[in-house]
Amino acid sequence: MIAILVADRANGLLRMQLIRLRDIFGANAFCALTLRRRPRDHLRLYEIANMARFSVSPSSPPTMCFPCPRPAHLQDVVTCIRERTTIDDVGFKRERHADRYLKSPDEMARLFKLWPEAVARSVEIADRCRFSLDELSYQYPHEVCIPGMTPQQALEKLTWEGAAHRYPEGVPEHVEKAYAMNSA
Repeated sequence: MIAILVADRANGLLRMQLIRLRDIFGANAFCALTLRRRPRDHLRLYEIANMARFSVSPSSPPTMCFPCPRPAHLQDVVTCIRERTTIDDVGFKRERHADRYLKSPDEMARLFKLWPEAVARSVEIADRCRFSLDELSYQYPHEVCIPGMTPQQALEKLTWEGAAHRYPEGVPEHVEKAYAMNSA
């Protein structure tokens, strides 16, 4: 297991978080150096990298929201869904810069030229993270059965018992109507 802490700024809280991360994950603990595209960003990264060196290794994973530059507007839509607002009202909650996409190795090296070891460490971490869908296999869950009942009957019985517990004053009419519509 690999743990990467995404730090916002170097302060006492970050120092405690880094020590705790190191104590739990040891050599598998890292501190991400991420560009926020705000004033004094490089100074912030410098302070975070210096603080992280005493506890964990800094890395520069790409903080991406989309795979290439073009679908930045899709991130705005996802943000609107998360914030339950419209594109006209999302305001400052949307990404400030449309550069949160997967970048080439050369671009990452250019962006983090002051921290080449962090870029190299990110490549090492990515190389360790291998996964194949072939590793998955479906395991059908064990159905809870009540003697003398089918699994569906048992589910309905347990559901109504749970509803009675959730609604001690009685199951609301709209819940019963929803059940009636779904069971028809």
